[in-house]
Amino acid sequence: MLSKASQTADGPTLAMLEEVEKAANDLVAQVRNLSLDLRPAMLDDLGLLPALLWLVQNYSGRTGIQIDMRHAGLERTLPADISTAAYRIVQEALTNVARHSQTKEVSVRVWAAMDMLFVQVQDKGKGFVLNDVPLTSSGLRGMRERVTALGAS
Repeated sequence: MLSKASQTADGPTLAMLEEVEKAANDLVAQVRNLSLDLRPAMLDDLGLLPALLWLVQNYSGRTGIQIDMRHAGLERTLPADISTAAYRIVQEALTNVARHSQTKEVSVRVWAAMDMLFVQVQDKGKGFVLNDVPLTSSGLRGMRERVTALGAS
C-alpha cells in the first residue's frame, strides 16, 4: 500500500512515505526478533542443543561477550516444557550478564543425566548480594518461577 502511494506522491510526501515504510519494516523485524527470542521454532524442530548453540552465537555477536559453552547428554529429545524453560533460563541469565555483570566472559554448562537436566551460567563479573536484589527484579524472579513451575530446583 505504501509503495503504491509512493508512485503518485510528490517530493516531501514521498520522503515521508519512504520514512514510514522504513519504520514499518524495522518494526516487523523487531517483532520477528522478539518472537524468536521468546521461543525459537528451532527448539521444536531441532531440539534444545541447537537452539542453545544458536542463542549463544547470536548473543555473543550482539554483545561481544565471549561464551564458553559446554554440554553433555542433550542429544535426546526433552519434553517441550523442560526445553522451553531451560532455553528461557539461559537466555535470561545471559541478558543479566550483559546488563549487570560488567564482564566479557561467561560460561554456560548444560547437561542431562538420567531424568535430570542441569543448567549453570556463571560469570566473573562484579557480582551482587542476593538479598539486595529487589523483589521486583523480573529476571531472577522469572527464572525462579520457571524452575518452580516444573517442580524443580
